[in-house]
Amino acid sequence: MSEQTIRKHLLSLLNGLLLLALSNASADQASPSDWSTADGAGHGTDPDLQRLLAIVDRYTEIATKTRLNADYVPGMVTVLDGDHLVSSGKSNVWEALTEVPGIEPYVGAQGERTLMIRGTGFIFSSGNFKVLVNGIAQNTNLHGGVRPVMSLPVELVERIEVIRGPGSAVHGEYAYTGVINVITRKDDNRAFVRVGEDERYSGGAALAWAGEGSDWRLNLNVFAEDMAAGDVISGPDGLTPALTNAPGPVNDARDAHAAILELDHRDFGLSAQHIENRHGEQFGINNTLPAPDDRLQLQHVNTAVDLHQGFALNSGWDATLRLGWLRHKQDVDEAILTILPVLGTVQANTVYEERQRYGGVQLEGRVGQRHELLIDLQYRKSEIREARSGGSFTGPVDFLLPEKDRHHLSLALQDQFRLSDDATVTTGLRYDDYNDAGNAFSPRLAAVWRLSSQHILKAQYAKAFRPPTFVEQYTRPNQILRGNPNIENTDSTNHELGYIFKGADTTVRATLYYSELNDLISVVSGTYTNGGDARLRGLELEIEHAVSKALSMHANTSYTDTEDRDTGDDLTGAPDWLANLGVHYRLSPGVLLDAHYRYVGDRARGAGDPRAALEDYQIVDLIASFVNVGQSGMTLRAGVRNLFDEDYAYPAPPGTYPEDYPQRGRQWWLQGEIAF
Repeated sequence: MSEQTIRKHLLSLLNGLLLLALSNASADQASPSDWSTADGAGHGTDPDLQRLLAIVDRYTEIATKTRLNADYVPGMVTVLDGDHLVSSGKSNVWEALTEVPGIEPYVGAQGERTLMIRGTGFIFSSGNFKVLVNGIAQNTNLHGGVRPVMSLPVELVERIEVIRGPGSAVHGEYAYTGVINVITRKDDNRAFVRVGEDERYSGGAALAWAGEGSDWRLNLNVFAEDMAAGDVISGPDGLTPALTNAPGPVNDARDAHAAILELDHRDFGLSAQHIENRHGEQFGINNTLPAPDDRLQLQHVNTAVDLHQGFALNSGWDATLRLGWLRHKQDVDEAILTILPVLGTVQANTVYEERQRYGGVQLEGRVGQRHELLIDLQYRKSEIREARSGGSFTGPVDFLLPEKDRHHLSLALQDQFRLSDDATVTTGLRYDDYNDAGNAFSPRLAAVWRLSSQHILKAQYAKAFRPPTFVEQYTRPNQILRGNPNIENTDSTNHELGYIFKGADTTVRATLYYSELNDLISVVSGTYTNGGDARLRGLELEIEHAVSKALSMHANTSYTDTEDRDTGDDLTGAPDWLANLGVHYRLSPGVLLDAHYRYVGDRARGAGDPRAALEDYQIVDLIASFVNVGQSGMTLRAGVRNLFDEDYAYPAPPGTYPEDYPQRGRQWWLQGEIAF
C-alpha cells in the first residue's frame, strides 16, 4: 500500500472521528488562544494579532534545544501562557501545573510542594522531574528537589514549557518523568499586588529596558509573598497517639522572595537568580505534629549566576559557550523529630549548603539540506560545603558522610533528519558519566509526520534516568537510615504515540504512553537500595475550542494505570483519573469571567496499607477581571478558589495520619495590576 493511500485512509478516519466529536463553530469564532491574551494586560484584543501570537508563543526549545513549534517537536510538550495563567487565577508555578495533563501537584508532610507525574512521585519522589528557570537547571543533588521554584508567581511568568515524559536524551539527569522550564517575562513593565484570606499578601514587578539605538537589553523580575497559617486541623497521629499534639492546628504558614535579572547584548547573556521560600513544618518532618505556632522552620534557597556567549562559525554552524554557578541552601530550625515518653520533644536543626559549578559548549549546524545536528558537551562539579545537624540531646554532627563531591561529564548528540517536507525523524543519544554513580546512556528515536496542515502523528521511544541523590548515597548511619555509596542509577524505558488535530478554531491532542521503571531506589531494612520495578501506562486527551469571539474553553483528561512489579499493587498515591475544564467569557470589552473545574480521582494505597483508597475530590474556581479600570493598563481581579469548600487531602504514609494531610478550604482573593 502506497504512502498516499495510507495518508488518504488515515485522513478519512481522523476527519470522521472529529466530525462525531466536534460541533460546527459559529460564524464569529476566534482563535483558541484568544482567552490567553484578551485581558488588556497581555498582547491586546485584536483577533488577527492574537492568531499570529498564538503561533509564535507556542514555539519552544525544551524538547530538542532547537526552536520548533511545540506541536512539531518529538514527544508531547505543553506550553502554558503566563497571561492565561494570571486571568485564570493561578497564584504560582505549583498551582499552574495543575493544568498539565497527567500532573497532580501535592504537599508532603513537612509542607514541601512537589509533583506527581503520570502516577510517579509519592514514593519514588527524589528528582523524578527536572526544573529549569530561563534554561538554568535548579535541582539540588541533596534530594533532587526544586522547592523554591514552585513559589514563583505566574504574574512574572511569560510561559511554562513542560515535557510530559522522558527528557534525559536532551536534559540528562533528573529528566526522568518530565522537564519543566519556567520562562520569566522579558519585555513587559508591570506590577501587581494580591491580598487573600488568612493574611496572605504578595506583590511583585516585571521591569524591562532596551537601550535606544543599541543592542543592550535588561529585565528584572522581583517578588515577595507572606502567608499566615490557616485553619487546617490534622487528624489523629498513628505514630505516637498518646504523646502527640494531634489532632491539632497545622502550621502551613509560608513566605517567599525572588529576584531574577537578565542582561543581553547581541549573542552575550548574563543571568542572575535568587529564589527563596520558607514554611512551617505542617504535619511534622517525621509525621509528628508540632505544637501550635507560626514559625517558618524550613528554608530553601537557590542562587544562580549564568553566562553564555554565542559565536557564528564557518559553514553555517553556531556555537554557544556557557559557564555557571548554582548554590542551594537548606536550613531546618528546631523542627520536631519525635516525642518520647521520658525525654519529651526531641528537636533537630540542620544546615545544608551545596555549590555547583558548570561549563559547556553547544554546537548547532546543518549537514546537507536534511540533517540538523546538535552536539552538547557539559561538565558539572557539585560540592557539599556544609551538611550539619544537631538535636536536643546531641551536639552538631555531619548528617552526610564527609568529602563526598560529585563530578559529572555529559555528551549529547542529536540529529533531526527531514525525511520529506512532512516527516521528520529525530535520533539522539546522551552519555552521562559520574565519579560516584556510574554512567548512563539515554537514547531517543522519535518521528513526527504531518499528514496535512491539520493532522499530525507522533511516535517516540526513549530512555531516561536519574542518579542517586546525596541523601540516598551518603546519609551517615543512624538509628533509622543509612546511605548506600554503591547504589546505582534508576532508569526507565518509554514508548509514546501522539496525535494532534489543528483546526481554525479547535485543537485536539491525544497521547498514549507505556513506561517501564527499573531499579527503583527505596529503603529496605533501613538502607537505601536498588530493587523493584514498576509499570506505567495511560492516555491523555486535550482540547482547545473557541465557541465564539467572546467564549472559549480548554479541557483535558488523563487516565493512568500503574503497577508495582513486586507486589502487583498500584503505585502509592497515584490517581487513576485527572481532569480539567476551563472556560473564558468576555462579558464586555472591560469585563472578563473565568471558571476552572479540576477533578482528581481516587488515589491508590501502597502494599500493606489497609486503608481504602483516598477519595476523589473536585475543585471549582471563579475569577472576574476588570480591564482598564480608571486608566489604560489597570486591571482589577477578584476570585475564589474551591468555591464549594470541598474537603480534600493529600496521601500520608501508612501508620502516620489515618486521615491523611487535609488542605485549606475555600479562599477568597483580590488583585490589582498595572502595565506601563
